[in-house]
Amino acid sequence: MANLPDGRTKLDVSANLTLVKDTHTGVVINVVADGKNITLPAAAAGVMFKIRNGGAAPTGAPVGASGNKSMAVTIVPNGTDTIGGAGRAAANTNLVNTKATANVGDEVELLSVAGAWQIVGKKGIWA
Repeated sequence: MANLPDGRTKLDVSANLTLVKDTHTGVVINVVADGKNITLPAAAAGVMFKIRNGGAAPTGAPVGASGNKSMAVTIVPNGTDTIGGAGRAAANTNLVNTKATANVGDEVELLSVAGAWQIVGKKGIWA
């Protein structure tokens, strides 16, 4: 693990990942590969996760470089759990930061309550 420029601890993720409460709480999940799914565990009161679009490095760019509109991130709820809040109408579907509108640093913060995940903070366009 390393730190983001703002000092928060991040975990770079380049494969599909199912989050685990005791492992991923308090760490920014920094997705650095296109088209990856981040699957939430069953919602249990008080669990919080932060998921960030870290961007994919442009071809020929130096190591560590990343570009806007380079990748999509999909957050998948567990089973019948929902993801709602922040004006989101379709709470029972995946939450997606699409490639067409994605910028490096787009992120969402999710807080769980029994059977549901609530968006409590976001940067960028997540649909």
